[in-house]
Amino acid sequence: MGFVRYSFLICFFALLVSPVMADECSKEDKDYADFWQIYDTPEDAYAFGLKIQSLVSNQDLSGFFR
Repeated sequence: MGFVRYSFLICFFALLVSPVMADECSKEDKDYADFWQIYDTPEDAYAFGLKIQSLVSNQDLSGFFR
């Protein structure tokens, strides 16, 4: 019983804290994108992630194909 309780708490706090700790793109992210010549800027990738999150939370599957 203790293992299940601790596993639940760890998963709960990991899911609770990880979006809060996420930060927008740093200089290191931009340097990494420039080094690998990634065509999408980190800001574009971040905006795309926010769009996907909103589509999933609104359960708008047709939005994926627009």
